[in-house]
Amino acid sequence: MKIALIKVPSTYADWYRRPVLGISYISAYLELAGFDCKIFDAYFHSWSEKELLEHVINYKPEVVAFTAMTHEIVWASDIAVQLKKQLNVPAVIGGCHLTALPKRTLEEFPVFDYGIYGEGEKTTLELLKYLKQGSSESRDVQLNAPTIKGIVFRGTKERIFVNEPRPFLTSEELNALPYPAFHHYYGNNPRALTDKDSYYVMFTSRGCPYN
Repeated sequence: MKIALIKVPSTYADWYRRPVLGISYISAYLELAGFDCKIFDAYFHSWSEKELLEHVINYKPEVVAFTAMTHEIVWASDIAVQLKKQLNVPAVIGGCHLTALPKRTLEEFPVFDYGIYGEGEKTTLELLKYLKQGSSESRDVQLNAPTIKGIVFRGTKERIFVNEPRPFLTSEELNALPYPAFHHYYGNNPRALTDKDSYYVMFTSRGCPYN
């Protein structure tokens, strides 16, 4: 099963070109489980919307999954609409905006079939296993209501369901995560971050640091 993990082009600035840790961790976690993933970070690569669409469509994914902050959510929705017209695949949304407003996001943006709120590694893997099982029976994303923790989804008659949250990963589970899939950004270049002006981003905790 092929999954495209997508970040939209720059919305107002393009100076902060660093890999997105969230989808890099998720990609690594899915790859470890045997899924074929590819990160399409239009912001990092300075792609236009047209270039992003071309890259994703040529990959021919079976699921398209977006990460978006609030200032990116409308553009993510617009791109998802175009991809679903071309590919006819489920669209998943995750990231800060969806986590803050899970039900409202799916109400406002009907293109998204599923949302993943909170930490995404385990939730994304369970959702994809669920979709993979259903894809052998039907291409319709309106399957029986899943019981996966940490997701919001669109049921029959467009009713939005918000499942119970997934517990935070423990310290042991965090330590067991594979390293982020930075090969989608830098390939196998051992000198990718050795320039004198390079710097590294490090988080000491997960989640929003504000209230």
